[in-house]
Amino acid sequence: FVVLVTMTATRVLCVALVLCLALVNVASGLQFELTMGKEKCFGEDLQTNTLLVGAFSLTPSFATQVFIKVNSPTGETLWKETDSNEGTFAITTQTDGRYETCFIQMPKRGASTSNFNEKRTVYLSLRVGAEAQDYDQIAIDEKLNPLEIELRKLYDLVTQINQRMTYARGREATMRNTNESTNSRVFIFSTLSMIAYIGLGVLQIYYLKRFFQQKKLL
Repeated sequence: FVVLVTMTATRVLCVALVLCLALVNVASGLQFELTMGKEKCFGEDLQTNTLLVGAFSLTPSFATQVFIKVNSPTGETLWKETDSNEGTFAITTQTDGRYETCFIQMPKRGASTSNFNEKRTVYLSLRVGAEAQDYDQIAIDEKLNPLEIELRKLYDLVTQINQRMTYARGREATMRNTNESTNSRVFIFSTLSMIAYIGLGVLQIYYLKRFFQQKKLL
């Protein structure tokens, strides 16, 4: 019996680990170039109370500066940085929606115009949810042993999967309600249009009949 329980628990952990690896977004690393005056943004669809951690580095320049900001779904700037070649940021989301990390390169005051075509390379790393947690610090703060911290990671990943599935079901329900509402409105509009066409047809026949009767053609 004990062996059977152990094997069952092991299988459950393996299935959970596979699900975590399949469904959870791992840290994403990006490399791209910035041209003068053109903004580049990278977005993540996040739920409420989700941790977003980013790290960036840029190739140095004496003629240009890069403005960096993180925007909420409502357009509010949650974090910004100016003229920094490297740094990190961390925010906790307050609402569901798309959060964007944006970069734009602008000339420095007094810089030579000959350098305005300069391109700068950006290295950006984004981590979301459980992947953004600092488990080493958590282990120190909560005095967790290696096994406990691994179980904590697994628990956080499963929780994140459950939250994303719940969020996806909510969005699916919203879209379904919208489609059903649209279909109902289209049906009502089509029915009213058909009634209007039939009414116009009847009126045309009536007036044509009266016209011919007045002209004594019928």
